[in-house]
Amino acid sequence: MRLVARSSFWLALIVFLPSTAVAQTPSQARARAVAWALGHQNPSGSYGAEARSEVETTARMLSALQAAGVVSAQERRAESWLATQVPGATGDLALQAIALAGSDLGFDVTPATDRLAARQVPRDAGTVTDNIVIPPIPVSLGNEYGWGADVDQRASLVDSALALRAFVAAGLTPPGSSLSITHLRDGQNTVGADAGGWPLARETLYTLLFNWTGFSGAVASEVAATAEVLRAAQALVSLDPSLATDVTEAVAWLRTQQNPDGGFGKGGVSTVDETALVYQALREAGVSASDPALTAALDGFLLPGQISLVSDPDYGSWAGDAEATALALAAVVSSGLATDTDGDGTLDAVDPDDDGDGVLDAADAFPLDPGESQDLDRDGLGDGLDPDRDGDGFCDPGEAGAACTGTDAFPDDPTAHRDSDGDSVADAHDPDLDGDGVANAVDAFPEDPSETADADRDGVGDAADLDDDNDGLPDTVETDTGQYAYSLDRGSDPLAWDTDGDGVIDGDDGYGLDPCCSIVIPEDLDRAAEPDGVTYVGLDDFVIFLESFGRLSPDPAFHPDADFVADGVIDALDFQALEAAFGASALP
Repeated sequence: MRLVARSSFWLALIVFLPSTAVAQTPSQARARAVAWALGHQNPSGSYGAEARSEVETTARMLSALQAAGVVSAQERRAESWLATQVPGATGDLALQAIALAGSDLGFDVTPATDRLAARQVPRDAGTVTDNIVIPPIPVSLGNEYGWGADVDQRASLVDSALALRAFVAAGLTPPGSSLSITHLRDGQNTVGADAGGWPLARETLYTLLFNWTGFSGAVASEVAATAEVLRAAQALVSLDPSLATDVTEAVAWLRTQQNPDGGFGKGGVSTVDETALVYQALREAGVSASDPALTAALDGFLLPGQISLVSDPDYGSWAGDAEATALALAAVVSSGLATDTDGDGTLDAVDPDDDGDGVLDAADAFPLDPGESQDLDRDGLGDGLDPDRDGDGFCDPGEAGAACTGTDAFPDDPTAHRDSDGDSVADAHDPDLDGDGVANAVDAFPEDPSETADADRDGVGDAADLDDDNDGLPDTVETDTGQYAYSLDRGSDPLAWDTDGDGVIDGDDGYGLDPCCSIVIPEDLDRAAEPDGVTYVGLDDFVIFLESFGRLSPDPAFHPDADFVADGVIDALDFQALEAAFGASALP
């Protein structure tokens, strides 16, 4: 299909009507078209039966194979052949740049884009490029920074659109981009039945003779031309957002041009070329593949038009024509219904593992991303890139992020993040957090492996507490033998504040372990530091008391406390109590 005009006044279309064929799926159509293309390449590596259209046909076929994800020896031969060509026509040069820019081999398309830049009109003076003299073309209506079909041609909307797409494909800003875009915008028809569409070229004999800059709708809108310019406009929206309006209007106009058979073409006669171009243009403009217009174009016209008779030598093609097949293949692939993401030769529609990552699509959270397969917290970010894959707010080991903190010992468990005792059981589920052998339920310090009890509940664990029962006696003198020996071996229970149960705490009980009586010594008479460094009221104080009366000689084996009746006063009553407890003979 010659979309590139050899003149500003005609557009030659190679028309193929769809053959009678059995219905097939997009995946089948893609596979058959690719097989036909790989088997019908010219010996040189090119495609196309006519020398004048070899570059265009090869470029379109190469772009279609690239879109289909095909990497083959035939594709490489086509790329190599195309890279050596020096096209004369602007459209061919643009399509060459687009196809080579899409290769994964990194072709340098600078020579092609440089030649395109030199062809832009208007030109004040002639130049020479590729040994071709490019004559000057003055400013006039239709020549506002566009491109002509050839070096001696005035600007054509289709050639201008292809040239602009070539710069975008190469990652370059088109020369005079704002003026070039204006050229496209001004060429869009705005009135009548043609409103929203584009003609092949803006100028007519009327406008050339009268140079009337206010003329609108000079040339009738063409389906193929509108599709090509629409593709360029969509590609340039990021440079000029105002093009979005033109895109919308073009989509609306193209919808009005669909024929009853689902295809597109002039005079009610649908062609594969125009239908395929329109289909791809509408898809690039954001129209869903499930849109009724596109469904009719694909299922009602393009797919039935592919030769599906196996015995036919052109099985898999559209009428045995390379360019029609290239355009149709590109359209089928653009539907998104016939892709092969992992390039394994099995189309996604029937491939159980589209991205080839070893995880079946049914279990793959990212079936088209070979680098991701899981999204534990379902936040849309694959676990491979997510610094907090379980989404509990704690960072995975070795990760950091604004949305998480610390380090998660259990990065795959959103209910747990810490393991205090390192036993591989999360604290949230561990019955013994500190691993000290005492269950959390009965452990006064469940997160401290060195402590398990706090007898006096003073917040200091018994292992560190010098007086576990807070009875005023250091644990070191409460030997728990049940027998009072002397002040440093009181025999009392270090975990019971009143060992003998007489109602007086052990530290104040002068009778020690005898529950019959209670003797409370109110003060430390000798102010002496005991051997363990703790000063307390004890037997030495009673000795001092008795000595003061000359009633008892010091006896290190027996030192009862002084205030036997616990009345807070040390007097004769204490001696009476002592007599009653031990007998008068016990006192001097």
